[in-house]
Amino acid sequence: MRVSSFLFNFAQLSKSDGNLKDITRQKVLRLHMYNAISGKQSQARFVRHVYRCVKTFLHKGLLHLRKLERCATLQRFDRNRLLAFANTNGKQQKENSMKKIALAFLGCVLLVCAVFPCFAMAQQSLGTASKEAILVSEDGQVLFEKNATEKRPIASMTKIMTLLCIYDAVDSGKISLDDDVVVSTRASSMGGSQVFLDAHSTYKAENLVKSIIVCSANDSCVAMAEHVSGSVENFVQAMNDKARNLNLVATHFENCTGLPHVSQFSCAKDVATMLLQLITHPHYFTCASIWMEDFVHPGGRITGMTNTNKLVRFYEGCDGGKTGYTSEAQHCLAATAKRGDTRVVAVVVGAPDSKTRFREVSEMFNYAFANYQNKVYMSVDTPLEEVSVTGGKQSTVKVVANGTLHAFGKKGESDYTVQTEIAQSVKAPVAMGQVVGFARLVDGNGNEVDRVDIVATNSVEQKSFWDYVQEIVGSH
Repeated sequence: MRVSSFLFNFAQLSKSDGNLKDITRQKVLRLHMYNAISGKQSQARFVRHVYRCVKTFLHKGLLHLRKLERCATLQRFDRNRLLAFANTNGKQQKENSMKKIALAFLGCVLLVCAVFPCFAMAQQSLGTASKEAILVSEDGQVLFEKNATEKRPIASMTKIMTLLCIYDAVDSGKISLDDDVVVSTRASSMGGSQVFLDAHSTYKAENLVKSIIVCSANDSCVAMAEHVSGSVENFVQAMNDKARNLNLVATHFENCTGLPHVSQFSCAKDVATMLLQLITHPHYFTCASIWMEDFVHPGGRITGMTNTNKLVRFYEGCDGGKTGYTSEAQHCLAATAKRGDTRVVAVVVGAPDSKTRFREVSEMFNYAFANYQNKVYMSVDTPLEEVSVTGGKQSTVKVVANGTLHAFGKKGESDYTVQTEIAQSVKAPVAMGQVVGFARLVDGNGNEVDRVDIVATNSVEQKSFWDYVQEIVGSH
């Protein structure tokens, strides 16, 4: 508010005659100030606009002084009248013009002293009331953290690992999301959040997974654990094995639901790692952004599901996450958001209330998108020169990058170079997807930060004997 008031007064003092152009300039200045503070535009762009405004004010003041000088020269007054003019009107107008120039200059100096500390404080004072918090980029860079490795209960955020183990079983072919799952009495009798599964009834695995993602259904967790591993105990063992494979620093599971247990714990850093792994599964996003949906039971009974992660509806770019609450863990939230090519993950553990967890994660998202970006330097859409083929039925083959070459960092601080090494020619036959080179991203110090292969987009067959004969005959 202090910065806003300062810029408002600065714009008021700097106007010349209150005309429409000056009023418009003041409004634009205040708009740029708001956008810069709220993160809708870069600080550099804001300062450039202020610089243009100050330059305009100084220019107008100098023009006014020159006008007075020309007026004094051209007017044919006698000596006394000329002195009187210079001592009264000319002096007063000169003083007014100089005041405006001085105020504009002072405003520029104060802007540097007042606005930039404000932005710096905004970055340094990113804090939380939660017991733990962490903000990371998609590639795992830590942008902010608070007590991120302390062991605490994480409530239903445990289900992030439950979902990871289910997707691992799907990827390995052990189960399919189209499987029929028979619900046990144990599963149907689970307390806490649930979709009230009917014991001994059959449900599709995909619908049970969806209910875990959307409304944190404990009964669906147990049903899927039994379907994947034969028992909840075996499934929990798989969860702990997965935790070790991910090198989690402070995590141990005793159940697949997150219901209170004295020996079950994790930390914000580990939860962020788990969520980063979960969002690599495309199916997850088909469910994670659902706000409300009906869960239909085999007998036609309907249970309404509402997403426990409110940010998927109320925060632009949020497309996934997991909430959690028990009296021991308090309010927890792990969420991910993407804007443009930039994706981040934020986690809070032990927030005092539900509103606080959503607000603090939103604030971390705002901080990340205002100050960082994931810049793409090469993708599958980047045009590359064709590679010649020797001994093939085609003389060239098209090539593309088989991934994305990118770097995450602070806005305005990117200093990267793309280096490519692609074969000048390849020998037929050429297979689709065959590697013909690579591209790498190098920082200002010459360190490689990313690399992708360059591959053929299609296959090229080798020429046969008759192909050579036809060439010879055709040439004559």
